[in-house]
Amino acid sequence: MKKGQKMTSESRAKMSVSHTGKKRPEITTPIANRIANKTDKKGPLHPVLGTSCWLWTGAKFQNTGYGQIQIEGSPKRVHRVVWEMVKGPIPIGLLVLHKCDVRHCINPSHLFIGDQQANVDDMAAKGRKKVSFGERHSQIMKRVAVRGDKHWTRRSAK
Repeated sequence: MKKGQKMTSESRAKMSVSHTGKKRPEITTPIANRIANKTDKKGPLHPVLGTSCWLWTGAKFQNTGYGQIQIEGSPKRVHRVVWEMVKGPIPIGLLVLHKCDVRHCINPSHLFIGDQQANVDDMAAKGRKKVSFGERHSQIMKRVAVRGDKHWTRRSAK
């Protein structure tokens, strides 16, 4: 189908058939029901909030571990979808962050809005800051300097 072309009943019929020739099932279940069916509300208890994580048991993004749901053929992060369902639209440039640090938790009371700096500050406050290569390199070099002659670069060739 070309850009600007209207979809006809014939083109819709072609799209509802998979490459194997079988008819694709239409997803008619409302998103809220799909999310509820894949949520375990008996997750770990958050020590400060006093409420349990609601763990997404469906698909997850492989590289990040965040819950994933297909909406209109596009993968979405479930915690963001839940935020929009419960609290409304996410302002442009802001993220949905986790108070509990459980990436597949979708409990709305464990989520909050913040920018990238708030995310970095939250990560540092909870002791999850990854040391960048430069800082890590300087820490390693301090240990190497202490070893002195035992380091392989200091050995003399005989």
